[in-house]
Amino acid sequence: MDKSMKGLLAIAAAVALTVGGTGSLAYWQASQSVAAAEFTLGTLELASLGDGGWTKGGSALDPATAVLIPGDYVTYTESFEATVTGDGIVVTADATVGALTASEPVADGPSMSSIILSGSSLNRLDSTTWEVESSGTITVSFTLMVPSGMTEGQGLGLDLAATTIALTQVSVLPEDTIPCAC
Repeated sequence: MDKSMKGLLAIAAAVALTVGGTGSLAYWQASQSVAAAEFTLGTLELASLGDGGWTKGGSALDPATAVLIPGDYVTYTESFEATVTGDGIVVTADATVGALTASEPVADGPSMSSIILSGSSLNRLDSTTWEVESSGTITVSFTLMVPSGMTEGQGLGLDLAATTIALTQVSVLPEDTIPCAC
């Protein structure tokens, strides 16, 4: 062999030892598949039972013919079927009570109370939050109050716009928290 060939082989051997020999690093590796899974998301539905109505002192009241006086309280009550699938659904209940307007402005006039929820499937967590434990009937009510000290507005008409009842699921975990399965 000539000198140039021997030099070339020596360089090739040095490169091979540096790159492929003591200079390489390997990590152990293994893998295994996890079986596929399919989940179903829960539901929360609310449907009126169509039994809504006004009462005064426990007796049925027709708003079209009722004449209210200072000190009167009239209550609207309606039942809804809450259909829940899934465990531990926590909701806030909200009633967007329609605007109450008089045919003329009245100082210290009638006002609406906040919403009241009741039902055997509800567990009240605080003043605005309930856990819906299962499907069932939820009764919603609110009251129109005519202040006993009202001195203006005799003979005026009162209009109450439509009211919307909503149950909205809320998280019981801090926002963007994923529970640890540790």
